[in-house]
Amino acid sequence: MSLSTILNIGVSGLMTAQNQLSIVSDNISNLNTPGYIRKKLDQNAVTVNGVGAGVTTGQVNLSTSTYLQSASLKANSASAQAQAYYDLLDQIQGQFGDISEEGNVFNLGDEIFTHFAKAAESPQSTASRQEIVTNIENFLDETTRIADQIQSIRKDADSRISSGVKSVNDLLKNISQLNGVISQAYVTGGDVCRRAMSMPTPPSIRSMSPARTAKSATLPTTSAVASLRA
Repeated sequence: MSLSTILNIGVSGLMTAQNQLSIVSDNISNLNTPGYIRKKLDQNAVTVNGVGAGVTTGQVNLSTSTYLQSASLKANSASAQAQAYYDLLDQIQGQFGDISEEGNVFNLGDEIFTHFAKAAESPQSTASRQEIVTNIENFLDETTRIADQIQSIRKDADSRISSGVKSVNDLLKNISQLNGVISQAYVTGGDVCRRAMSMPTPPSIRSMSPARTAKSATLPTTSAVASLRA
């Protein structure tokens, strides 16, 4: 083994160690970054005629747990669904008001029956009949107002659904682009994370996720090491 070969082996080891340190630096600096996933750098041995001739770095992978990721997505989805139901029902409930208030729709309905009972005691009273008509008008006005507000809430919900569908479509489009980049990186042996993070993020994704962009470092390529001479 020549001196040049020994030097090349040493250089490849140093460059691989530098790349590993860059990955460790990224992981440490983004420890508290929301949404950041720890990266792991693969390394492969280089052999020439069955003899070890150094080491080279492979692609950068994300250390994720498929089970935990799936469980987290399901939990977040269920929580968001429950919150959406609560928000809508709370808005609708608010339209009926407090039952202790005088103008509450339920109290207005009770007043109609109360004045019907009073009118039955004095059917000739014009004032009693007028009070019944007034109470019925108040009750109908309040129910109409509530119905209009419920329709407004429904329209707002439909608008939010349409906006959500558009955001999902944007996300799916971006995922499709990322799949192409990742597939190409697997073939070429490139850095999956660096290639994926270099893609522009759609505005909808930036508005939905407050997470900071994970720090990335440019890694030197060990394949650039000079050819080994036997």
